[in-house]
Order: sequence, then structure tokens, then C-alpha cells
Amino acid sequence: MKKVILKILTLTLSVLFTLSNSVSAKTPRYPNTYSKDFMADAPWRVQGKTAKIPVGFFIKDSDYNDLPDLNSVEIYLLKKDGTQEKIYYHSFGGIRLSQVYWEWVAENFENAENTTLNGKPITAENLGYDVGDVIELKAYIRGSDQWWQGGSFSISRRLRVFVENPFPKPDSDWLYGDAHYHTRYTTNVYEYGAGMATIRASLGSLGLDWVTTTDHASNYSWYDLNESRWGQLKNEIAEFNDPTSDLPFIIGEEIACEPVAGTDKDVIHLLTYNNDSFIPGTINSLNDALLSLESRLAETESDSNNVLAFAAHPSDTTDIFGVGDIRVWSDTNFQTAMKFQNFYGLEVWNTRKTMSSTPGGNLDHINPFTGANGGWITKESEGDSGNHFLPNLEAAISKWIILLENNLNPIRKVVINGGSDAHGDLNYFSNMGFNLERLDTNDNAIGKVRTLVYAPEHNKNSVLDALQNGNSIITDGPTLLIGVDVNNDEKLVRKEGDFIIGDIIPVQNPDVIPLMISWQLYNNIPIQTINIYMGDEKIYEFRPQSDAEHGYTEIQISLENKQLDSYLRAECITDTFVNYSGFSDRYRAYTNPVWLQLSDTMKGDIDGNRSVDMRDTISILKIVAGMNPEILIRKSNEVGTDGKIGIEEAVYTLKVISEMK
Repeated sequence: MKKVILKILTLTLSVLFTLSNSVSAKTPRYPNTYSKDFMADAPWRVQGKTAKIPVGFFIKDSDYNDLPDLNSVEIYLLKKDGTQEKIYYHSFGGIRLSQVYWEWVAENFENAENTTLNGKPITAENLGYDVGDVIELKAYIRGSDQWWQGGSFSISRRLRVFVENPFPKPDSDWLYGDAHYHTRYTTNVYEYGAGMATIRASLGSLGLDWVTTTDHASNYSWYDLNESRWGQLKNEIAEFNDPTSDLPFIIGEEIACEPVAGTDKDVIHLLTYNNDSFIPGTINSLNDALLSLESRLAETESDSNNVLAFAAHPSDTTDIFGVGDIRVWSDTNFQTAMKFQNFYGLEVWNTRKTMSSTPGGNLDHINPFTGANGGWITKESEGDSGNHFLPNLEAAISKWIILLENNLNPIRKVVINGGSDAHGDLNYFSNMGFNLERLDTNDNAIGKVRTLVYAPEHNKNSVLDALQNGNSIITDGPTLLIGVDVNNDEKLVRKEGDFIIGDIIPVQNPDVIPLMISWQLYNNIPIQTINIYMGDEKIYEFRPQSDAEHGYTEIQISLENKQLDSYLRAECITDTFVNYSGFSDRYRAYTNPVWLQLSDTMKGDIDGNRSVDMRDTISILKIVAGMNPEILIRKSNEVGTDGKIGIEEAVYTLKVISEMK
């Protein structure tokens, strides 16, 4: 009882503190307040000098407390010589706002000082910048509020846009996305996300092909997703998605579940993708989950769509003073989840926070780039699980490996993905403290963590298939692929018969697997180390010899004495580099596995499809003729004992085929 009273008292004081603070000041922020909130945002990067740089403006909660006079939104280019140039000015003529959410997106120059630009798209090239440059912008919202809220106001926010080359891709069949992202339908007492129009305008420029809308499913009448707002979100997605591909938005939820069933205390989070119906993740006013993980997964299975479920940030924990805490996923939680066939794995990489600006004030909401080098103030320690992303990522990878090891013989795939968990945050991230005031501003943003999927059809179903089957990697920089180059063309292309990550390869003891490893650099940062794992054991480590933008190698993996199914996976880490803020940093990538399914040997079954047929005969004759058979050869299925595939095997296969007729 005392604890409940303490929680209620804390929440009450927090609201009172916020009310008193919001009366006297307006601050551009994504963290929510009781009164009106103001925000401007733009993508943290654009790929190429001709990509648009959209700038979104948002005003929230004018329904509680209307805004009598919205005058204008403006954008200024901050030049290297210290001067600024107006590139956008739009007048609203003093309109009154009284709606929950107002959004405006600027994509073309308007009333710019350089009048020759007006009507053209806002791009790096039109601003006089090129790939490798950094563009500094300052966005304003101006107007007049009630006299008791300060009257006239001018609110600004500093934005920084990096002009980069496109993200590396193995080929056009691969699509980048963010598997954990919050739109404006996440809106509660301390956070909200971005407007759909601004996100849609930014994704292509960022280099993202898809994004999941995993908004909080708190099921309150006045905040976050509920049945009504779920319908509104579906309508907006239908409006903004391409009707052919059904992308870029993939609907989903972040569902609060009880860490221990029946306790109504604290929360763990479950991600769902592609559900048709709203699945409540009901919490109480103290942020305690009220529904069990098992009941939430059961509801996903009964949905009319094929719903994909993943453990959200399974190794993250957040202690929130006075209210329910976010807990790590326990072994019991995973045991419960694995009972459901539509539970596919873990979001092991959640956010990419490496730098922050000083907590406690409001200036870093307006401009966090106030460090000694004109960048972020603080470099977070890689060993600090409360501030740097790496410890929680490594802990989640360890949980995943245990699940992989426990789900062999027979193989059940357990796969990984990654997402930014950004709440809006196109440029940088802000979040709240226990008193509902801003606690921290850091460098995480949409797409800082990316999931790269094999989606040759370039549509939603193809992306979902890749997420489900593990035909994907997670990265903040380079690409890394492993597989078997069946047709020996020095690349891994699944539709040409190659085996890639996420595939199950039938093998026999003592087969040798010719494992191909390919990589591509991001921002020309060399890869320091690539590690190959078989099961939980590292079996190969190397540094790519060339610092070229891309490369590949092939290694021979022996299966001699292997009696059980296994898997191969890869990780890489780059050399250390110095970022724009003057701090050291590194990039990483992690692949999903290729699984090795051990099967009995079968004489003459050269292609390993567990039958002897004319395809085996043709492959053998190609080998005899010195041609590429374009299959993974199973030498363990030879007929003789000379360790070679030749005429003896061809004669044997023809005999078997004739006897079958």
C-alpha cells in the first residue's frame, strides 16, 4: 500500500511540475508535456546531393489549449562563415489551431533570399553542397499564444544533415528498413512520435525502403494505440503506402506484457508486425502491464493476417522511479514465447546511442551540437549499459545463441532483427525523466540501426518473408553476407540457386561446405575483423586484405565427424574512426545463420535433394566435361571410393533411374 501511495504521489508531483513549467516556457521537443508541444525535424542524412531534405513542423495538443495565432514556419541555412540565409518562409496569416496534432512539411524552397531557388526542391546540390558535406539548418515556428502562456513566441531547433553516398547493398533485391519505430500514434504522458507525412517524405532520402510502425498499444482512451486510433493508423498507412508494393509502412505494435504472468507488475515488450486487428497491451496508470505474454501471443495467432512476433529489446532494462519498470526477457518468457509458431526471434539491436548532450537543461533540445568540436558534448562509454547501446546488444546476442543451440535437431529457426526505437527522432533523440521533464538528448535516430532484408519482389510480403525466415542482417554500417555460391559467379544471389543467410542447407558427413563471405564498406571505413561461427564456437577470423569498397572470399568448412544439425553465422566490426563530433566510433554487422541440416548419405544423390534423378546425371556429366554444374556437390554421395565424381556415378544414376520406371 505504501508503494502505491508513493507512486501516486510521484506521478502527481510530476504532473504539477510539468504544468508549472509549461505555463512559462515553450520548448521544441519530442518528449510530451501536458500543454502544447512544438517540434521541427529533418532526416539526419540524405543519400546523394540530389535527394530532397524535407523539414517537418509539428504542434501537438492544441485541443486542450488552443493556439490562437500561428504566424509562420521558417528555415535558415547556417553557413560556415557564421552567417545565415533564409531558404524557406511560409506565412499562415495567424490561423487558430485547436486540433490534437498539426503537421506541415517543407520540401521546396519558398520565399528564399536567393529567389532563383524558389519552387525548386530543397537539396544539397541546390544549397551548394556535395557528398561528404554537412548541412546546418535552423527551423522556426512563430506565433502568438494566450497572454498567460507568454504571448508572442519564436521557437527554433537546430538540425544537422549529413550528405552521404547511398547505403551499400549487395544488389537491388535487398531493402533497408527500421524494425522498431514510433509514429505520432505513440502519444502518452512522456513521449510521442513523428507525423506520417514527414516520415514518408524522409524515408527515401534517408535510404530506407520500409519501416515498421510499432507504436505503443497501451489501450487507453486518451493516449497511445487503442481500437479507434488503430483504425486511424491503418487509414493513414493506406494513404501513404505505394499501392503496388504496400510499402514503406508495415503496421505493427509494441505490446506491454507481464514479465511474470498474473502479477500486474512491470513490463516486457513484444513487437508484432502485420496484424490486421488491434491487440491490446493494456497498462495501468503506473506503467504496469495487465496482460500476460501468453495471452498476447495467443491473440496474434488468432489474427486473420500472418502476424510476426519478436521479443523487443530483450536485454534492456529501465528502472523508472515510482512506476512500473521495463524488464529483461527471462528464460521463462522465452519458453512461453517458443510455444507459439509465429514467434520468430529477437530484436537484439535496439537504438544506437553513442553520444549525448548535457542533461538538465532545455538548450540541448534546441541545439545539442555545442561540444568543443561543434558536435555532441559527451561520448558514452561502450561499457555503460545505461547509456551506450553495445552492452545490451551483446547480452541479447548471447540470449539468441542459447535459443539457436536449443532449437536444433530438428531445426527451428530463431532469427534476429534490429531497429532504432526512435520516437519520431529523424535528426536526434530526446527522452524523458521520471519527473516528466527532459532527461537526455542523444544521437540515436531513425535508421541508425538498420535491418537489411532479401526482398526480390520489393513489396511488403517479401519483406515479411525475409524477417520471418532470417534472410536478413542487422547493421549500422557495412554489409556482410555468407552463403554458398552454387553457380560460382562470385556473388550470392538466391534466385540464381545460391544459398544465402536464412536458408537451410541439406548436408552429409563428411561434406565440405565452400562458404562464401562477401562484404561492403560504409563511408569507406575499413573492416577490421570478420568472425565466422559454427554453433557457439568461433571457427574462423580474418581481416579483409583489401580496403576496397567491397570484396569476398571463400573458405572450406569441414563437416567431418558432425553428427547433428548446426548453423553458420558471421559478425564484423570496422576500424575505429573519428566522427564529426571528434569522438572515436566503430560500425558493426551481424548476419542471421545459414542452417546445416544433416541428412543420411544416398549414393548418386549429387545435388543433395534426397533423391537420385536425371538432375544428378546431368550434374555429373557437367563435372566430367569440366563444366560448372551450378549445384552444391555432395562428394559424400559418390558411388566409388576414390573421392571423385565421375563416369561411375553417372552410370549408377542412370541405372537407378531406369529401375524406377
